[in-house]
Amino acid sequence: MVVIAAEALGAAGLLATVFPALHVWLMALVFIVVLTAVNLTTVENFVEFEFWFALLKVAAIVGFLLVGVALLFGSIPWGRASLPAASAGPRRPCSWLRSSSAAP
Repeated sequence: MVVIAAEALGAAGLLATVFPALHVWLMALVFIVVLTAVNLTTVENFVEFEFWFALLKVAAIVGFLLVGVALLFGSIPWGRASLPAASAGPRRPCSWLRSSSAAP
């Protein structure tokens, strides 16, 4: 039960940046009630909910990957990200291997 409360507070905290007029405790309470209601339903309804929720997560990941690729290749007019030029050489004097091996 503690994990559900922590996840609900985390989700409510993230949504508080989108909906600042709503209180975090109220959104957390709504999340807890909805998740408890889903967990108390029949197994068939629970499985169907999990299926659609997993599909939503996969669609979001694919969408983010497509937007990232489109940004890299300049297909989106409102944003521009580019791959570093191969002829420009490294940006730092040391490589990623040398900087990662500096840890004690």
